[in-house]
Amino acid sequence: MWVGMDNEIYFSFQDRAEILSVNTSNGSIDSCHLDFDEICVKPSHKGEVLIRTVVRTCKNNKCDTIKVTNSFTAITPPKINVKLNTLLLKNKSQIEYSFVFTETKKTIEGSRYQIGSFPPAITIFKDKEEIGEIFSFTEDNEIKEYLKKGNIIHLPSFHIRDMKTDLSIFTSEFDYKYR
Repeated sequence: MWVGMDNEIYFSFQDRAEILSVNTSNGSIDSCHLDFDEICVKPSHKGEVLIRTVVRTCKNNKCDTIKVTNSFTAITPPKINVKLNTLLLKNKSQIEYSFVFTETKKTIEGSRYQIGSFPPAITIFKDKEEIGEIFSFTEDNEIKEYLKKGNIIHLPSFHIRDMKTDLSIFTSEFDYKYR
């Protein structure tokens, strides 16, 4: 689990199970964002996270209460940013970006982190009005149409996956004014 971030937890109890209570030894428990059926744990510090769940199950008109404890480890998420190759953008009107660790400025390539899903579209704005989107499969001549002096290139948040733990984090969005 990531320290300081909501980590969604899933329960694999029988269909007729009713969750009576959930608590943790590290952090807080709340509903996840807009999904009130799921539960998120937000660890407050690194280390062990115990999640204790009390469930009532009923089968053949007989009910039972079960206590389950699961253990996780909370780790600090790395800070990863998108680095736009502004030289290539200026000289050849090509959009190229990489992902770098904020603290060291080293690329994530070769580390346990990699892009976790198909890259989202890059949005282009002119005078605060959206004029188009650039996808990874957009033709070069179409990209050059969008890259005019003064236009804003909006790089969205990218999904980054920790291949060791299978946890996800997201980069920050940012805007670049084309010169």
